[in-house]
Amino acid sequence: MKILRIVIGLIVIGISVYGLTTKRLHVFSVFYFVYGFLFLPYSALRNSGTTAKKGLGYFFLAVAAFILIMALFSF
Repeated sequence: MKILRIVIGLIVIGISVYGLTTKRLHVFSVFYFVYGFLFLPYSALRNSGTTAKKGLGYFFLAVAAFILIMALFSF
């Protein structure tokens, strides 16, 4: 799981640097889509397992789903 977060994080950084240097704004829809996948395992699934932070985990899961849905609508 840690390697997956690192790889997706590097992809997010690469896409954002490419989009900012080339001034191509359509790349950011891909950025948000990949960022949703980065946010999902990092925050939502990590916090949903503990009983003390279960509500926070569900909130992060809803935020990750919102990011992914908005990224799909931006294509």
